[in-house]
Amino acid sequence: RSDPEGGSSVHKRTQVQLYVSKGVDMKTVPELTGKSQDEAQRSLTEAGLAVGAVTDAYSEDVPQGQVISQQTNEGTILHRGDTVAYTVSKGPEKVAVPNVVGRQRQDARAALEAAGFTVQEEAILGGFFGTVRQTDPAAGTMLKKGSVVTITIV
Repeated sequence: RSDPEGGSSVHKRTQVQLYVSKGVDMKTVPELTGKSQDEAQRSLTEAGLAVGAVTDAYSEDVPQGQVISQQTNEGTILHRGDTVAYTVSKGPEKVAVPNVVGRQRQDARAALEAAGFTVQEEAILGGFFGTVRQTDPAAGTMLKKGSVVTITIV
């Protein structure tokens, strides 16, 4: 654009101010992976971008509250104000230890393994009756999958 506007009549040697566009304001997507949710939001804001959809997912590898992945790769060029979505870790998935006290060894083992646990056995007097007397940790305890649950067999 110009000032005065194009098509205007002006005196010879009148100064005309020209405004030249710098083009579209482009921004580079920052790396979000491994940052806390607050750090990710701050990084996007500082980069001139906006927070898109934030989802959460279980992760065995990424600590709870940190960004697992971003849907727009680092280094991608976007317009100012565009959104970047990312996924935040809920930490490892935890499940409750099922109550297997009073069940037979194989039935208890199957139930615990189906829940995602590794089973160890301790037998009292050789576990003659094959009945579970207790679990360690106790039924209802929340553990991550793959944890060891010890059953005491009588």
